[in-house]
Amino acid sequence: MKKELRIYSQIPGPKALNENITFKEFVIKIARLSEGFNFDGSLIFFNYKMYDPWSIASIVLENTEKLTPLVAVQPNTINPFMLGKIVQSLSNLYNRRIDLNMITGNSAIELSQINDRLNHQERYDRLVEYIKILKMIFSKKHEEVSFSGNYYNYKSLVMEPKLQNKNYPMFFVPGASSTSIAISKKYADVALTRPQPIEVFKKEYSTKFNDSDTNLGIRIGIIARALSKEAWSVARNLFGVTKEGKERSKSEIKNGKTISNLIMAKTANDKELYDDIYWMGAYLSGNNNNPYLVGSYEEVAKYLMRYIKLGVNIILIPDHYSEEMFFHTDKVFSILRNIN
Repeated sequence: MKKELRIYSQIPGPKALNENITFKEFVIKIARLSEGFNFDGSLIFFNYKMYDPWSIASIVLENTEKLTPLVAVQPNTINPFMLGKIVQSLSNLYNRRIDLNMITGNSAIELSQINDRLNHQERYDRLVEYIKILKMIFSKKHEEVSFSGNYYNYKSLVMEPKLQNKNYPMFFVPGASSTSIAISKKYADVALTRPQPIEVFKKEYSTKFNDSDTNLGIRIGIIARALSKEAWSVARNLFGVTKEGKERSKSEIKNGKTISNLIMAKTANDKELYDDIYWMGAYLSGNNNNPYLVGSYEEVAKYLMRYIKLGVNIILIPDHYSEEMFFHTDKVFSILRNIN
């Protein structure tokens, strides 16, 4: 069965603000641009130096009509009871779906700051319990929630008002490790990853979901113009490869804490450009973590179509902070939708 293609943008952090407006105004601008250019939703990411993601989600809901917030959730920062109550409240108040990007937290510094001493596997075990509880809270089948686990325990918990069926959230689980893939297949609606070049992505990632109904999502940058040479001029002006960026990839290979970061580092260290379009130059600039597709509208659309043919139906586009960026990417997706 053919799955619906969904496109997500990313709400920026404060460091991306380079205009003479407040950060709140900047968030509203990106949310409205996302909706105006027919994106389905927007990722609201989170770390300890960011604004509270639920405050940002409230701004998005208040200032758009149908854009779906995709909110990062770290179990070590909020318990599932409170998180469930926030989702229930906002979803019912605005009559909107709110998707959840379930992350374990991988910053050793941040984890140590709150004395979270769980190892990699334990953090994923906690994440599974968290997802199970949220699904019980949101489900109309459970008038009361009782759960006994290693990390959470609830007895006859009553959580209302229940969500409308159409507003039931999609659960995203990001990552590229065997553990994250296994959890995605069993508990997530969407497995999200920064993809490798197409043939490697097929061999190392997408085929692992051949026996699963889980949606596949990719997070990848896009720089496209009418002519390929124009796109490459923009790309190299935005992200110049630096010595520091190259050293960073080598350091990540040696000391990387996550499989996803290790894969990106190795991909960048091996080559800057794959298939004449898949570019690791942004990563090698030292200022970005994402692979990019660079080329003409048609070239980028055709390369994305190759991912779609491997089962991808969720595409998350980071780093779009101006109307010009949205305008050119919209050209790509117009072609892509016609092809699809």
